[in-house]
Amino acid sequence: MAVLLTASPAVAQVYDIEAPKAGDMQFSLLLGSSSFSLYNETYGMDYLMPYSDGIGDGTEIGFEGMPLKFLDLGSMNGNSFVNTIGIRYSVFVHERFDVNVMFGMNINLTPKKDFIEGDFTVPEMPVPDAGYIIGRTNHVFYVQLGTNYYFRPENQRIAPYIGVVFGYQFARLETMLPYTGETADDGEPIELYVPSYQAGQAWAVQGGIVAGIDYILAPGLVLGVEVSPAMYQCSVMELHPSGMTPYRAINHDIKLLTMPRLKLGFRF
Repeated sequence: MAVLLTASPAVAQVYDIEAPKAGDMQFSLLLGSSSFSLYNETYGMDYLMPYSDGIGDGTEIGFEGMPLKFLDLGSMNGNSFVNTIGIRYSVFVHERFDVNVMFGMNINLTPKKDFIEGDFTVPEMPVPDAGYIIGRTNHVFYVQLGTNYYFRPENQRIAPYIGVVFGYQFARLETMLPYTGETADDGEPIELYVPSYQAGQAWAVQGGIVAGIDYILAPGLVLGVEVSPAMYQCSVMELHPSGMTPYRAINHDIKLLTMPRLKLGFRF
């Protein structure tokens, strides 16, 4: 009897340590398939250019193939199960409710460089041409906001939950054509016929349900799995050729029981 009495406070202490409490914070590393993606592993972001070669002759505007191919939709995306999706920050506003956010950004800039003609008048000291570089700017960012409700089964190490999530992702690519030194068939600079500026962008909004279960390996260390029972996403891809009306493609996507994830969390 004395052993049971001394063990009871210890059990209560384990419950207080392992169960989430109002004010607790958690950082979770998510591994698995992305909830959405505007980046194609094969084409990168080049699909946001109006012409297949990045400069083109301006005779046709559009996406080569279906937007589905570029958006990686219609399946569980192009991410393998072991890819890192991101880090989620959660705050428990109640022992059964948390509010969480995920955010990421990538900005890339390559300044343009004009062609510079070399000097070969002195054979002993030739000055080679300096090749041109097409200016390129692209950026991608995403944000997800959600909230989860946690159940409290008898096994205090297990915490099933269900919640909702809303997300937004945006990607944009711009190119600036410098002076190239090249001429058309009539001898005029190609800059007179080729657009000097091109841009394309894609954005997506989504909303859906998430469900999962956490297992407390140790105080402050959480291992969990997560899946999306239902998710809706609307994606829009736009091309902005210089001096022309934007070209737009829209895709609607509904997913059921997709996007499995493995979660490693640190709670404090």
